[in-house]
Amino acid sequence: MAAERAGPRTFLDIDTMHTANSHSLFPGIRMRRMRRDPFSRALMRENTITASDLIYPVFILEGRNQREPVLSMPGVERVSVDLLLKVAEECVSLGIPVLALWGIANAATQGLMSRLVAPDQQGALQGATTSVQSLSQLVGPFLFTLTFAYFIGNNAPWIMPGAPFLLASCLLVLALLIAMRVLAGMKPAEYVSSF
Repeated sequence: MAAERAGPRTFLDIDTMHTANSHSLFPGIRMRRMRRDPFSRALMRENTITASDLIYPVFILEGRNQREPVLSMPGVERVSVDLLLKVAEECVSLGIPVLALWGIANAATQGLMSRLVAPDQQGALQGATTSVQSLSQLVGPFLFTLTFAYFIGNNAPWIMPGAPFLLASCLLVLALLIAMRVLAGMKPAEYVSSF
């Protein structure tokens, strides 16, 4: 056994003491300071992921009764809207609570906007919408990550993990107001003839 000495024990003494005893299991002494309250214990515990923590991506296709595999994501398919309910039922049976729908807004947005532009300006419209989408894909993650980090940090006026969703909603309302103002500035004859 390790020689006893006067004074407080160090980690080296504790380790030597436990390795000298063949019947003790490591660790013989568990330090508890990192697990004294439920929040700290939750941070230190092993990660567990269940189906209820997942979000299933669903990519929408135009047409009816169509399925197309996504080659870069094995097991994920593009499906037409009429097959979407079957995918949702499967997710519910597996315990996956959320579907992320992709491919709906882009086609709908471009379809609505192309009605308001003359045929000889369709290319410029496609370029402009692609530019705006690319810009939002670059700026969006950075902006929403900063928003999330600020509202869960120590200096936040209040803790609000849903702040990025609130910001996205405000930006959407702002875009809607801008679109309504642009449409209001058009002459009725131009607006009706474009449909």
